Amino acid sequence: EYAERGMAIAPHTNTSGALLRAYIAAGQLEKGRSFVDQRFTKHDDEVDGRLLLAAASNDEEQVAILLPEMRQLRADRLEVQLSLFARAGDREEANRIAAEIDARPYGHTTLMSVPVECVCGAPWDIEVTPNYAALIEQAGYSWPPRSPINWPMKDW
Repeated sequence: EYAERGMAIAPHTNTSGALLRAYIAAGQLEKGRSFVDQRFTKHDDEVDGRLLLAAASNDEEQVAILLPEMRQLRADRLEVQLSLFARAGDREEANRIAAEIDARPYGHTTLMSVPVECVCGAPWDIEVTPNYAALIEQAGYSWPPRSPINWPMKDW
């Protein structure tokens, strides 16, 4: 209800994504599909929305079709790719991407946003990101983060 109100007030790509995640978290996948059909007019947003719904529906065939296209569309956004692979249950690739980001100067600033965007608990195994893990421990934060969405393809 709050996400729908937000969409009415500020119809933006970010608000659309939040509303779609709210539908998924509430188990309202058909409502989410209808929303994507009606409101996601940009190709990359539509592919992203359909990929989210496929991962939430445990539709391995659709994920296998959409994931390579979305990876290409977001080739310049490793943090987005990390979320994609985590939700799709590809732990190895999610860990590889997280380690690559962690090795970069200020990589922790990129990694900070991933659990929020992914809404999938731990998008990677914390031990593959030693720089980020040290900051999490130093700050006294817990890992893994909680998630309101159970992504059926993700088993960690």
